[in-house]
Amino acid sequence: AGGKPGEKVPLYSYKIVNIYPHDTGAFTQGLVYADGVLYEGTGQKGESSIRKVDIKTGTVL
Repeated sequence: AGGKPGEKVPLYSYKIVNIYPHDTGAFTQGLVYADGVLYEGTGQKGESSIRKVDIKTGTVL
């Protein structure tokens, strides 16, 4: 799947609007934010977790 040879790839920009604390030992594999709650899928070799996280403090609930 993709474009034609020589076709330009869209370039998107971004703006950081906030920064939140995060467990630096957690390798994020997926995020869902629903109804004011952050759900994070994480993993390392041989271990995985799905976490419910307080977005303001980074605390796993």
